[in-house]
Amino acid sequence: MRRRKTLVSLAIIATMGLSACSAADETSPPSEAAPSMAADPTPEEGHCWTLEDEAIDERAGTKLPLAWSGAEPVDCATDHEIITVKVADIPQGTMESFTPETTMDDVTQTTRDFIQSTCGLALSDALQIDDDSLYATFTLQPHIPAPTAWADGDRWLRCDIMRLPAGMNFAAQKSTAAYPLLPASIADMAAQMKADPREYQLCATTPGGQDPFDSQGRRTEVADCTGEYEWRFVSSIKASDEFPAGNPGIAAIEDRGRVLCEAEAPEGVEWYAYWPLEDEWSETATFSCWLRDGSLAALS
Repeated sequence: MRRRKTLVSLAIIATMGLSACSAADETSPPSEAAPSMAADPTPEEGHCWTLEDEAIDERAGTKLPLAWSGAEPVDCATDHEIITVKVADIPQGTMESFTPETTMDDVTQTTRDFIQSTCGLALSDALQIDDDSLYATFTLQPHIPAPTAWADGDRWLRCDIMRLPAGMNFAAQKSTAAYPLLPASIADMAAQMKADPREYQLCATTPGGQDPFDSQGRRTEVADCTGEYEWRFVSSIKASDEFPAGNPGIAAIEDRGRVLCEAEAPEGVEWYAYWPLEDEWSETATFSCWLRDGSLAALS
């Protein structure tokens, strides 16, 4: 059976909007391309980083601060939540002042444009993989120096792939399932994605068999796509790419969302479409499609 539903908007991440999930049970061995732990604080592409769980949990909602609040890079062969995929110098005058709590929403349009143009395609450029269903449990997070380092003259922008806490993929529910470790390098990640795309997709279970965003996702838990799950995220397309002339109205939005998800679903597989409501139209609004094709689907 196929069905269509309309949802209110749910922001998966409010910074860059790139995301994915790793189901590897162990870290990969160190890659020759991954630099070793640096002695100075200047970041480099390929550096690995970690954050304390408390530092992530204390962040408000899904709006992550720009200022780096963690320690120095760690050995990429050890557990880490972050890999730097690009580093750039911040031009003089681009960003005058900020606090440890400053997010992308708080900076000027000039600064936002610089960060977006620098980091927006950094991950897809590094991985050379266009399948957006592989990015649903990661975010591409920009980081700048801490205010104290900024005052000392540091002016770098890090574009990091960051493993999202499981609860940040939905409105409230903190999943009991932890995401496995990141591999040692972006090259390792690309190889794993190509070998088994399911390892990096987003899957979910929903008690009672409701849709993935029932009650705004509060009852949804992240699941391993290589194991038992109910729903699997398969695609996300920017609304502005589908309608470059602007908001076409709710009827056209719903019709397009239905067509996109029907095209993703094999015959007999239930699908779930998420699209922006007419008053939620923006440059970051998306059409998203889920398939209810997991082994747990038949049990609910």
